[in-house]
Amino acid sequence: MDLIYLDYNCFQRGFDDPRQIRIQMEALACQEIFIRAEEDLVRLVWSFM
Repeated sequence: MDLIYLDYNCFQRGFDDPRQIRIQMEALACQEIFIRAEEDLVRLVWSFM
């Protein structure tokens, strides 16, 4: 199983201003990673720093 490291800002990305395309794309990418983690396809690791 793959490990994916997420910085803390990934957990907050969905709350950022969605008018920027980059923010929208990052939010969608984070959402897809979370879905795959819930399906046990990947394992998440993160840092609170």
